[in-house]
Amino acid sequence: MQKRIAYAVLLLVAISLLEYPISIQAEQQETKTILIDYSHGQDNSNYGKDLFDPLLFANLSAMGYEVIIATGGLNSTILAGTDGFLLGSIRGVQDGFSPNEITAVADWFAEGYKFLWVAYDSDYPDPGGPFIHGNATLILEAVRSHVYGEHTHIWDNELHCGAYYRPIANVTSDNPYIVYIVKDVDAVLMHGATCLYGSASEVPSSLTNPVPLENTTIEYVTPFLYYSPTAYIHDSDDLLPIAHNDGDRGSFVACTFERNAGTNQSGVIVVSGSSPYGSYCPMSADHYYNWTLNGYKMILQAIDFGMNFPPTTISFESQFVVIGLSGWIIFMAIVLMNRKQQSRSD
Repeated sequence: MQKRIAYAVLLLVAISLLEYPISIQAEQQETKTILIDYSHGQDNSNYGKDLFDPLLFANLSAMGYEVIIATGGLNSTILAGTDGFLLGSIRGVQDGFSPNEITAVADWFAEGYKFLWVAYDSDYPDPGGPFIHGNATLILEAVRSHVYGEHTHIWDNELHCGAYYRPIANVTSDNPYIVYIVKDVDAVLMHGATCLYGSASEVPSSLTNPVPLENTTIEYVTPFLYYSPTAYIHDSDDLLPIAHNDGDRGSFVACTFERNAGTNQSGVIVVSGSSPYGSYCPMSADHYYNWTLNGYKMILQAIDFGMNFPPTTISFESQFVVIGLSGWIIFMAIVLMNRKQQSRSD
């Protein structure tokens, strides 16, 4: 009986090797580098820059990442050699990206195996200048993202940090694929934020086949954070949302994880409706208006997961390794079973 169980286990292992997307990679570099942009107005508030950002950056360093702050714009030199790039929401036309900056980011991402986080904000036209959503959208279109931020504003009259425009996103995905990202996460501040939508097209753009991600699945795109069911869209200007309607209610998508992204189909893109750092009060806040929050935990876990995300396919040569190993296990299991049967007949 015990031998039968052993044979069965061998067969199951072999089958799993054939079916599971194994990644055989070259030896990883000792330290991975994350570039964080401060050169487009993300440091406009003391809450983010002085209170929460130092804690976030210190945690990333403690996790073994080298953190580099960009203060003089984006170009191929500052991006060279970096593995990840965080781009917080930016304010106003005067802080927009130049064509050269957009090209530099697109070329960097096209190298393959890069992690990119792009953040949006609401369309609220406050005295400090409006958040120009085209800034983030231009970057995402350049890297062929399937996810974009709505030009709108999410309010929640019931679940918020002291005011309806500071909603708390408390719904996380139960998809086992990204369970690590949302582990122990149940309250993320989305201060003055928007929701996300998708481009259901093989050649995506912000206006190509736009769809709401709450009820539409796009290959390789996994929403992992949602607003509460009491959230609703309150548009703040004349430009209406693209895949939603003003006044819609429900658990809108707040953050997504896209794998196999870019022309190289090996990158990872995280898009969020609020900024993970900088801004007036970022998602990384661990407290705000008597609320205990854990957005910082989700951000660290999402970065760590994305920075170390393996490709979902293996090389032609590697397939022979896996198939050969599986075949050997199956062959040995058959030989052992035949020997057992022969011994019984003898």
